[in-house]
Amino acid sequence: MSSILNKLTIPPLAVIKDDVWAYLKSRPAFSIIVVIPTTIALLYFGLFASNVYVTESTFVLHSVTQPSATTGIGSLLKGSGFSGLSQADDNLASVAAFITSRDAMRELDEKLDLKKQWSRWWIDPIQRFSPLSFGKKYEYLYPYYKKHVTTELEKESNLCTLIVRGFSPEQSLKINQMLLQGAENLVNRLNERSRQNMIGYAMKDVEVAQKLVKDASDKMTEQASKVAYDNGPLAVKDAQYQQLVLDREFAKEQLASAMSSLQAARNQATRQDLYLDVVSKPNLPDVAMEPKRLHDILSVLAVTLLLWGGWTLFIAGVKEHQY
Repeated sequence: MSSILNKLTIPPLAVIKDDVWAYLKSRPAFSIIVVIPTTIALLYFGLFASNVYVTESTFVLHSVTQPSATTGIGSLLKGSGFSGLSQADDNLASVAAFITSRDAMRELDEKLDLKKQWSRWWIDPIQRFSPLSFGKKYEYLYPYYKKHVTTELEKESNLCTLIVRGFSPEQSLKINQMLLQGAENLVNRLNERSRQNMIGYAMKDVEVAQKLVKDASDKMTEQASKVAYDNGPLAVKDAQYQQLVLDREFAKEQLASAMSSLQAARNQATRQDLYLDVVSKPNLPDVAMEPKRLHDILSVLAVTLLLWGGWTLFIAGVKEHQY
């Protein structure tokens, strides 16, 4: 066994290098399609690519609902669409859209200076925002923002997952926390707008009903004066007066219904229809989850090998048709 091993000789490194170089020179297509891109990927992902820290949080929207009347303000809101605000599943998509909106980005930029945070010199040029210091306007920042702030909706469970990618653990955590606070502020604004609209519509109903009662009472007084001037029994001599009595009673019923709806709207306004509940709070990441260096290098190698295989088949087909 030892004699066999002694006969086995390992080629010197210089010989291996010359053989590889000769192989690559004889196959320039392989060098261009496979070797060069894979080498670039190896250098970038192995040495230069900046670490990316991912922070996730999950939240859900809960709604406080109660049976609503089918008359007065209840039917009015139902017909106008404001009653839909109490359905949390319909508003979850709106909150998720706000998180990835320009408004949320502007709020963050005013507080954290995102342009500066994402333009640090130690971030590799490929991942850095505006590496050449050009295009530092919001229109260029927004696509970059959407790559680093994403949301995932689970309609079955009414959950929304907020995913933030940052170049330091503290950066990704801070952005995630501030976006959650911004989402909660949005829910509070939606609630306040809903309360104002509910009470506003109820007040209009009350004002209309009060005017009807007043108009009916004024007409009754006017008609009573006219009949009394003729010195006759009011109820007997004037059937029109009886109709005015009925109109006033109907207006009073409308007023009572409107007042009841107003009180219900005020009671509803004292509660919060929607509230945001954080199911999973964002944590400070201790390991960079991206880039997946080995996975990315192997992916580049696999793709280039497939391209080279296709190129080889293409050249073989061309040569075959030449003969």
